[in-house]
This record gives sequence, C-alpha cells and structure tokens, in this order.
Amino acid sequence: MAHVFLLDGLDGWFIAATLGHEDTRFSAGYSAWSFWRVGKGDSKARVLELLGEPLRQKTYGSCAGLNRLEAGDCVEVWYYSSSGTTSGDYRIRAVEFGEDGKVVRKQHFFTLD
Repeated sequence: MAHVFLLDGLDGWFIAATLGHEDTRFSAGYSAWSFWRVGKGDSKARVLELLGEPLRQKTYGSCAGLNRLEAGDCVEVWYYSSSGTTSGDYRIRAVEFGEDGKVVRKQHFFTLD
C-alpha cells in the first residue's frame, strides 16, 4: 500500500532522506525550478517550453474516480517522473490539462511504497 506525502522543496528532500531510499526517474528536461514555474492556465506549448517532453501521457476520458471533476469532464496528464528500478519510493511530478488544453493542476507528491 502506498503512502503519499504532499511535501515539496527542502521538506520533501528531508523526508525522503529520513524515511529511506528514494528512486525517482525524471524526464530529460525536468527541473524543480521549471516545474515550480508552471502555473494554472498555462498552455501545453508553455509546459513543453519549460519542462520538455514528459515521460508518458495519459488521458482520462470519463474521469471516473477522480472526485475533483464532474462527470463528463476529462483530463490529460503529462507525467514527468516515475519510479526507478530499485524502490517504490519516489516523487510524483505531473501536469494536468483540461479539455481546453490549459493547465488545471500540478501533481507534486512523494509516495512511499
């Protein structure tokens, strides 16, 4: 069972160092500074300019199970991190886009597995 912490910055690094091994793989263009600069309402072009290509993309067409969205809404998620090969403890960094192609939310979590 995964446990998720909503900490970024120095707090997140401290928890990762304290609780055990972290194994996060980031996309080639990712930087914490650029991720911080992505804002609500930014276009996909702006996100690509700041972060480059994501590791993977996923579209949730019906958004089933996503409590923050109304039925019928959809969201496209660009993932800029994934777990590595040695541990399930990693940083989740992703950008969510609404139907209009604009940023609606950033995901920035640390997960312990």
